[in-house]
Amino acid sequence: MKRLLPFLSSSLLTTTLLAQTATPYDSGDAASGAAAGLTALGCGLVPCIIGLAISIGLAVFVYKDATKRGMDNVVLLTIVTVITGPLGLVIYLLMRPKGNPPPTV
Repeated sequence: MKRLLPFLSSSLLTTTLLAQTATPYDSGDAASGAAAGLTALGCGLVPCIIGLAISIGLAVFVYKDATKRGMDNVVLLTIVTVITGPLGLVIYLLMRPKGNPPPTV
């Protein structure tokens, strides 16, 4: 479902823009149609950017923490976190060694 959200927003934008009929006499309707299309684009684009930022942040956290703790499968855990999102973070938190990471020199 999460992978369908960007396509849903773009399809809503496409249908909004294609449903507009503009004649030379009703320029106000064309402007409102364009505004509605831009609003639909913004409503779909902003959540996608926020989700991407969260995914990148989780991946960076998992990679740095796993590297500090000297874990063997750092790249695999990072890829799992990128693909599954917060569920990957929970999986990582359950797999990582307990306690504080060793001090870096």
